[in-house]
Amino acid sequence: YQRAEHRREREALADLAESRGLELGRERAELDRLRRLDVKRSEYVAIAAHEFRSPLAAIVGVLSTLKTHGAVLDRDVREELIDGAAAQAERLGRLVEDLLTVSRIDDGVLRLQLAEANARELALQAARASGTADRVKIDLVDGERVVCDADAVVRVLTNLLDNANKYAPADTPLAVRVSEDAEFVRFEVRDGGSGIATEDREAIFERFRRLRTNDKPGAGLGLYISRGLVEAHGGTIGVDDAPEGGAAFTFTIPQRPADEAVDVTE
Repeated sequence: YQRAEHRREREALADLAESRGLELGRERAELDRLRRLDVKRSEYVAIAAHEFRSPLAAIVGVLSTLKTHGAVLDRDVREELIDGAAAQAERLGRLVEDLLTVSRIDDGVLRLQLAEANARELALQAARASGTADRVKIDLVDGERVVCDADAVVRVLTNLLDNANKYAPADTPLAVRVSEDAEFVRFEVRDGGSGIATEDREAIFERFRRLRTNDKPGAGLGLYISRGLVEAHGGTIGVDDAPEGGAAFTFTIPQRPADEAVDVTE
């Protein structure tokens, strides 16, 4: 009897030790996660502060100039200064919106309003928003209707067209191609630039990541946000070589019946 009792005690102690060990492992994993999150938050604040500094400095400079010399400046010069400050303020507004979207993506609280939309109209809106309407060719192979969050898809297309406009030579056309199969509607944005090196094709979708050779303005958030918006729909996004040279960014939106248009939280 005593042997059996001792065996049960040993088994109970072994079970307790195993349980404590598993609990300690979970606590260490959570601590590691919080430490990584803290590092990311610190990087996030540092980079955001850096991005805010330039437009803020420009606005403060304009206000200081107008305060000190506004009375003697020509009207055209004053208007040029004010227009420049307004452009920087708009840049700040876009940066704030991008940072808020990044926070929602990271916290998993990105909300989508799904409804049936016209794919061509989405592409046209993005072309106008990115200032590329005069050089974009829209090709609807099929898939004119798509159930999605229209604002989110326009934002993704705008980001992709804006990048294409920055890096492709000014005399080359840009293209948006829409196609579909039984599972997905596919949007493809092509440019005639130098393309994306194979080793950079995953990294460019990371937060605050920009190409090593990149001397263009931007915070490095556009593609990260685009990936978050696409994945919130249940789709994927990636980049490859365009057949005629340059980059071809493709993202997918799952096919859904129109009656599945609902409010979705990631």
